Amino acid sequence: MKDQSENFPTTPSLPLKKWDGLKIDLSEQYPDANALLENIDEGLIIADPIGHIIFSNNRVEDLTGFHKEELVGTLIDQKLLSGADLAEETKKELIGIEHGKRELTFENKHKKGIAWWTSLKASPFKSPEGKYLGVIYILDDVGHYKQAEKVVQENDAKMRAIIDSALDAVIVINQEGKITEWNSQAEQIFGWSADEVKGVTISDTIIPRQYKSSHDKGFEHFLKTGEGPALNQRLEIKAVNRLDREFPIELTIIPIQLGEEYFFSAFIRDISQRKAQEEKREKLLNQLAQANAELKDFAYIVSHDLKAPLRAISSLSQWISEDYEEQFDEEGKQQFALLRGRVNRMSELITGILNYSKIGRVNTEIYHVNLQTLVEEIKEMLVIGEGIEITIPKELPTVSYNKVSAQQIFQNLMSNAIKYNDKETCKIEVGFTHGSHHHTFWVKDNGPGIDEKYHDKIFKIFQTLRPRDEVEATGVGLSIVKKTLNLFGGNIWIESELDTGTSFLFTIPHEPQLNLEI
Repeated sequence: MKDQSENFPTTPSLPLKKWDGLKIDLSEQYPDANALLENIDEGLIIADPIGHIIFSNNRVEDLTGFHKEELVGTLIDQKLLSGADLAEETKKELIGIEHGKRELTFENKHKKGIAWWTSLKASPFKSPEGKYLGVIYILDDVGHYKQAEKVVQENDAKMRAIIDSALDAVIVINQEGKITEWNSQAEQIFGWSADEVKGVTISDTIIPRQYKSSHDKGFEHFLKTGEGPALNQRLEIKAVNRLDREFPIELTIIPIQLGEEYFFSAFIRDISQRKAQEEKREKLLNQLAQANAELKDFAYIVSHDLKAPLRAISSLSQWISEDYEEQFDEEGKQQFALLRGRVNRMSELITGILNYSKIGRVNTEIYHVNLQTLVEEIKEMLVIGEGIEITIPKELPTVSYNKVSAQQIFQNLMSNAIKYNDKETCKIEVGFTHGSHHHTFWVKDNGPGIDEKYHDKIFKIFQTLRPRDEVEATGVGLSIVKKTLNLFGGNIWIESELDTGTSFLFTIPHEPQLNLEI
């Protein structure tokens, strides 16, 4: 088969000085030339050195709407570029190109006025001997590329807006460790503008001097092995700003592979304020813990030391009452009885304070406690007279708890139900339900009930609802119950109706967790 490339036109008969109105037909000199030129995918135009179009293929008509008969003989800028969004000087530069090449992308107008994006490449047309014959223009529609470019630009703009609006600094570095992205928050945190740091290595900006060597080694290790212990996790490290001030940051680095290259997105948060608050909080907690320990020690010592003089006063008043009983009138005897009552109340109050201060300090071991046996023993101890009915279910569970604490809880609640009951027959009911994480118990009575506004008050230490002259009470018992329950992860609350009765409900976890911060 004959090689058709031998027939490709190299020196068509072109009028080089002035257009004479003759139609140029390349097929006479080069039989296969027209077929080749007409069937290429791009628009092809050949112009003489003055700018007259002497050849135009079918693709040009598809692109511009101008038939070749309309174009041949006209200057290149008259019709083909008449609607081009180009300056006149630029149009003139496309005529008579004898050296070099020109490549332009611009918005052009179709014959029907429809806009289309034109890619135009212009280069000199010369004979094999090097004689300048004119200019070859290659045209193509790049609208789809421009549309894609527009979408990319819009997406880039959106992404930039999102990154710049982030509360964290966002820094992107390439696999050479050089910064490629630096958002506005990074500018605020570190002090450098994006233009100042782009192309600079991360080691030369935010990495403190003492960590540069380990950072560079870790970076090199990742590029070799694909492994890095600091990647894809939240870390707290030190960084430096433009003024070389070192401060704590929270850092997350995400590696991203695009083809054979790696990029690293770093998300950084300045935690200076948070760390300062944490340090302040820790300091306050330590001070509070120390003060709390000192207060507990004080309560323990004072309560213990007050016991001795109180016992002495109690004994002395008893001796005086017995030795001088015949010399006292009824009022004197009443005063001595009142004195002894006050001493006993003070002794009970001190005992209550002592027990309250011991919670969480001593005897916190967890055992298996059979509540059925424990509550039955408390019942036997409390029912010392007629008119008291205590109902206990036959299936109270065995729990993991501190035995002394469990006894304090049930004994306090059951004895209070007796002490404050105003009915002829005091009825007390102990019950429970199973839960997925804890048991819920209750001690219910038929007493006077408690107004809702006092439901929180009664659990505060030294708080009583009735005057102590009416009922001997220290206001410590329910405080001990609440603190003990909280110590092991439980809680207590009230359900009550005036003149009908009160239910104290409390929880005991299946797996108690000791909370020493109460």
